[in-house]
Amino acid sequence: MRINTLSLFSLVSLVPTLALASLSGSVGPLTSASTKAATKTCNVLDYGAKADKTTDLGPPLASAFADCKSGGLVYVPSGDYALSTWAKLSGGKAWALQIDGTIYRTGTDGGNMIFIEHSSDFELFSSTSSGAMQGLGYEYHKDNKWSGPRLLRLYDVTDFSVHDFILVDAPAFHFSLDTCTNGEVYNMAIRGGNHGGLDGVDVWSTNVWIHDIEVTNKDECVTVKSPSKNILVENIYCNWSGGCGMGSLGKDTDISDITYRNIYTWNSNNMMFIKSNGGSGSATNLLFENFIGHGNAYSFDIDSYWASMSSQGGNGVELSNITLRNWKGTEENGASRGPIKIVCPDGAPCYDITIEDFAMWTEDSSRQRQWYSCRNAYGTGFCLKSGSNHVAYEATTTTVSSAPSGYSAATMAADLKTDFGITASIPIPTIPTSFYPGATPYSALMANKGSTAKVRAVVAPSKPTTVAAATSTPAEQQTSTSTPAPAVEQPSQQSPGQSAGEVGGCPFGNGRLEDTIIPTYIIVDVSFKLSRFASSVLGNKVLYLIEPYQFLPAAGMGTSQAVDSSPPDGTGVIQLDPWLEPFRDALKQRFSFIEGWVKAINETEGGLETFSKGYERFGLNVQSNGDIIYREWAPNAVQAQLVGEFNNWDVTAHPMTKNGFGVWEVTVPAVNGAPAIPHDSKIKISMVIPSGERIYRIPAWIKRVVQDLSVSPTYEAVFWNPPTEKQYKFQYSRPKRPESLRIYEAHVGISSPETKVATYKEFTSNMLPRIKYLGYNAIQLMAIMEHAYYASFGYQVNNFFAASSRYGTPEDLKELVDKAHSMGLVVLLDVVHSHASKNVLDGLNMFDGTDHLYFHGGGKGRHELWDSRLFNYGHHEVLRFLLSNLRFWMEEYGFDGFRFDGVTSMLYTHHGIGTRHGEKTIAYAESHDQALVGDKTLMMWLCDKEMYTHMSVLTEFTPIIERGMALHKLIRLVTHGLGGEGYLNFEGNEFGHPEWLDFPRDGNNNSFWYARRQLNLTEDHLLRYKFLNDFDRAMQLTEEKYGWLHSPQAYVSLKNETDKVLVFERAGLLWIFNFHPTNSFTDYRVGVEQSGTYRIVLDTDDPAFGGLNRNLKETRFFTTDLSWNGRSNFLQVYIPTRTALVLALEETL
Repeated sequence: MRINTLSLFSLVSLVPTLALASLSGSVGPLTSASTKAATKTCNVLDYGAKADKTTDLGPPLASAFADCKSGGLVYVPSGDYALSTWAKLSGGKAWALQIDGTIYRTGTDGGNMIFIEHSSDFELFSSTSSGAMQGLGYEYHKDNKWSGPRLLRLYDVTDFSVHDFILVDAPAFHFSLDTCTNGEVYNMAIRGGNHGGLDGVDVWSTNVWIHDIEVTNKDECVTVKSPSKNILVENIYCNWSGGCGMGSLGKDTDISDITYRNIYTWNSNNMMFIKSNGGSGSATNLLFENFIGHGNAYSFDIDSYWASMSSQGGNGVELSNITLRNWKGTEENGASRGPIKIVCPDGAPCYDITIEDFAMWTEDSSRQRQWYSCRNAYGTGFCLKSGSNHVAYEATTTTVSSAPSGYSAATMAADLKTDFGITASIPIPTIPTSFYPGATPYSALMANKGSTAKVRAVVAPSKPTTVAAATSTPAEQQTSTSTPAPAVEQPSQQSPGQSAGEVGGCPFGNGRLEDTIIPTYIIVDVSFKLSRFASSVLGNKVLYLIEPYQFLPAAGMGTSQAVDSSPPDGTGVIQLDPWLEPFRDALKQRFSFIEGWVKAINETEGGLETFSKGYERFGLNVQSNGDIIYREWAPNAVQAQLVGEFNNWDVTAHPMTKNGFGVWEVTVPAVNGAPAIPHDSKIKISMVIPSGERIYRIPAWIKRVVQDLSVSPTYEAVFWNPPTEKQYKFQYSRPKRPESLRIYEAHVGISSPETKVATYKEFTSNMLPRIKYLGYNAIQLMAIMEHAYYASFGYQVNNFFAASSRYGTPEDLKELVDKAHSMGLVVLLDVVHSHASKNVLDGLNMFDGTDHLYFHGGGKGRHELWDSRLFNYGHHEVLRFLLSNLRFWMEEYGFDGFRFDGVTSMLYTHHGIGTRHGEKTIAYAESHDQALVGDKTLMMWLCDKEMYTHMSVLTEFTPIIERGMALHKLIRLVTHGLGGEGYLNFEGNEFGHPEWLDFPRDGNNNSFWYARRQLNLTEDHLLRYKFLNDFDRAMQLTEEKYGWLHSPQAYVSLKNETDKVLVFERAGLLWIFNFHPTNSFTDYRVGVEQSGTYRIVLDTDDPAFGGLNRNLKETRFFTTDLSWNGRSNFLQVYIPTRTALVLALEETL
């Protein structure tokens, strides 16, 4: 399961993403090449390289990289170089590789001539747009040899670009993007031999934009492979090629959100080919738009029984949600090879296919007809079957003998007249300036005069090219309207000031643009600058944990400058997501609405700084002379009085006055310089409403309420103002923000094995040391804001500024937070601003006699499922109340960040559920919800009643207990390793806490028996719970050392359904899982990219964790230099049934 962390940007980016969205955020390097060059420049000539086409460039290139890998530019000047020792450049950060020369292959090894891995903020380019790699593949191919090296491969590279570079005649593949993230590839020419197996661009990655590339070969042009997500391919010129494709798709295919747009294909095998033979998994959300083709064998071809691929077993790959739109042109022979051939698996028919504006016609004048054929395919258009009952059916073929209207389409002047064969050297081409008829490249060639630096390409293309646009003149096609790219001919002379600054990712909302008022907790200028409000009101505190994305801070919060210096108008997000272009006017309108709010607040409140400190103006505040000023917003009241024990509840003693905005105020004069209202004494506001009724309420901004169940379940407000010597004084500063978030979710009241409500002080003394010992670095406290109904788990808040008095005093909570900080633990507050308790006497509901003060009136203000009230985020005073509430918890109690509950109910009027593309996630195996009454903890599901009889080490280790403990560890480990960018555990679940959670209520005779955590179970060394507890600790500490949660997502090399074996790599570790219930595997071969000697760093079968010790911890695993499962090396391991191993290179131990 996953939960979304709420970001600052998400509160204002309430804009839709399409179902077929491509990119999920910004792409490209974080800093410009000129900035890197100014940091350090490593010229290969200074390390022994010679431009003589003989001296091996490999060692000088490796040496230059070693000096610049931590920040700098590696420079290969113009000239001809030989490469006989392949360059494996691993682990760089904030570096660039500028190749202005031509590199010729002279070596004969396999593998990759240039291999970039484990790098971030990286750029490979030629400042002259003529740098190249010449693979001289014909020397292999003329002798029918096809096992030579690839030219260029990137693996595990994040925030990168490759551009203005040429790849020629690879012995094998030309360019592979393997498990990369947030990348841009553009302005390239790739030219290979006329034979299969010489792929142009192969990508299996996440959030990559590939555009403006010409490919000549006779295999893949630009092809997406599995796993891939959020890939955008645009302006591609397949000039005598195999055409674009997807596949080959096999077992466990995982592809989604792929867009191909503006694809021109000439004399190729296909325009788009999706190929498989058996297999499993899925490919979904695929858009193929604006395709023009001429002289191709096939146009659109799905072949799920592709004969050139051996059967992968399984029912086949499920293909769904596919759209073909605006296809024009001609195919070679429509009578023999129709323009639409869709063959889907019998066991997994394709569905939700839409074909529209598709007009292709045959070039064979002797046979003026063509056919469309579909098998097991459902959708709309041509031969597709309609209906929701997706059953297999035999192929249906339709033949037409007249040309469709509108099939005529433009051609490209550079269409090749012949291929380059495989027996002679292929000349190095120049990069074209046009890749699709009528479409201007998104970035000018660097060789163009006047080029300037381009940083972190925040995708801002023009609208998709239409057929009408394809009729533009050649002159129009050559005119660039985009920002030119950088030129770094002499890197050492570049100035850091040329950098355009850094821009990071930003999430976008999904769903419809509705009339929901944007909750202005955080008002953010969506043209990449935080407003003064965010910087002055929230400062660095709110950035501390709430915002998981990198973005440009405002003045005073960083030194980066914005991408665009023009006045913000709300459309800056379009640079990050071009799919938002149709909503430009709506974005402007929303931004104007926000600016109106900010302007009004500045004019009426003296600025947002004051506005967010509402707790210093509203409620009861003691002045320096001892006076108490009480203010309350209650516009419907016609009279108001402050009453309490201090004035014997006399409604005439302290009448309040009302201003024009419905705010009531009274000053209670000091008595002998001291406040007249005693500390901890009861108070209320009394009001008379228009009907004449007198009502009593708890002040909305009250900081302390108490409950005496022997008298009434209704809370009473008290004035909290302890003497100075009893006020808690913070002693420790906030810890720095952790790179990885390992969150321990806890509820103070149940944090005891005793049948009672535990206290803040008990949590401080008992739980904080435990959490620290277990290796967590963050605590998420729930049920802190006061809530009348204990069994609501804190999610029906009555009093938003009051810390729950069940657990102790406000000073006790401050001490808890402070002591957590002293241990290096950050503390997050579970904030419930999505709804509120419907209580009247001790809540906000019907506060001034109306149902629409803090909430929407009528049905709009009620959440029927939660039986609670919904805030009116569009009201001035509600915004003040909620924004000030966040700041209050940070300033008054020292909380470091927030987890926002029920965010979708805040953002959307339909209160629906949705996720935002690119948003970081917190993963967990089970939350507190799973343990609530009526359900069980995971361990209870696994072991059931045997937990009561066989968790002692003195009893038999039964198969059920052995299985339960093994799976408990496996489930947690795979969630930790693969789940997300943070990990969360609810207290007690780490060691398999038995039974469920059930708070005292009428239905259980107000019993506390299940409202407790029996943490003492881990302290009994005769119980097996200690093993699970120790494993959880080892898991957290291992993550602290290797940091996989803040590393790029894993590369999964094996998901074997038969063996139940899962293998992946993340953060330099090799993870091996065997979920098989009975089979253990000896000498099981697993692929791994990094060669070397591996050792065990975590073993679920370790006897320290209750395992059977079937792998000795001292075992060393040696790699073999042969590829396996798509990895460059393999090693062999013994993996017993239901166990997992995490291996690391020996030198990292």
